[in-house]
Amino acid sequence: MSVRRVLLWLGVFVFVFCQVPQIWAAWEWVRETGEFRNVDDIPRESAKAQFDHAEQLEQSENFKRALKEYRKLVKHFPDSILAARAQYRSGRCLEKLGKYTKVFDAYQVVLDKYAGFPEPESVIEHQFAIAEMFYNGKRKGLPFFGIKLFSGKSDAVEFFDQISKNAPFSEHAEKGKFMSGLILEERERYGDEEEGEGAISAYAVVVERFPNGQFADDAQFRIGMCYYRITKKSRHDEKAFKGAVRNFRRYITLFPKGEFVDEAKAKITELDFKAARGTFEVGEYYEKRGHDRAALIYYREVVEKYPLSEWAEKAEAKIRKLAPDEPEEVPSEEGE
Repeated sequence: MSVRRVLLWLGVFVFVFCQVPQIWAAWEWVRETGEFRNVDDIPRESAKAQFDHAEQLEQSENFKRALKEYRKLVKHFPDSILAARAQYRSGRCLEKLGKYTKVFDAYQVVLDKYAGFPEPESVIEHQFAIAEMFYNGKRKGLPFFGIKLFSGKSDAVEFFDQISKNAPFSEHAEKGKFMSGLILEERERYGDEEEGEGAISAYAVVVERFPNGQFADDAQFRIGMCYYRITKKSRHDEKAFKGAVRNFRRYITLFPKGEFVDEAKAKITELDFKAARGTFEVGEYYEKRGHDRAALIYYREVVEKYPLSEWAEKAEAKIRKLAPDEPEEVPSEEGE
């Protein structure tokens, strides 16, 4: 067993051993019921008294104890009108304690369980702040040890997605979906996979749901860029080539004065060149193996689809060589 693993298990043992006296101290035997009772779980006489007690602890910045008392209210007075407020305050306390993943979940309970909570916008704002924190590089740590080892960006994507479900037409949903797309694109997760949507789908939500929003033009361009990056990895992915060209053209149509119009046009030219070359090379492949009829199909495709490219001229030369008796197309004069 490695020294590192021994130290890890030793740390776990010491932590558990130190907690035992505290755990037993919180329990007492009740003769009437014949059961142990958790002393710390006994609430005040009413929800109001319990809330006031928890609030007082929160105001004195004893957030750990306040969190415990708010949770006690939610548990023992679930039908009280103060239960939703206590759940919300639990999230605030967790935020002060730096338990950010648990913060998001605590706020989500407010939205899921208490439909009548009077400040849902405040909950969404707090959730977005947590998601944005992870987007900007907040790292996750190991339980108990506090060592920040793991990137929180996966959580950011999950949180942004949940915010989009909580408030689908809000500004936070629009920005969150766009930021999700950036994370997924950075990780080269362009298409949808079993673990969730890809960057293309995230950007598409922004464009379709918020066509006049702040991020629609950027999102449309980035859809084209995602397909473009796929073509870089796979030269013969026809679907990706078509997707890139289609979405760059859509960007130019929807946002004719957009920031990336010139770049989109340049990418279309580049892709047309590559597609024409690829189709021409397929024709050459068949020609070298003596399959002239198959080769002609691809050479003609180059001429028809990419008539302005240099590959069209080469394809026409190949057609004349392989089918010399084929008449050349002569454009008819106007009026005939």
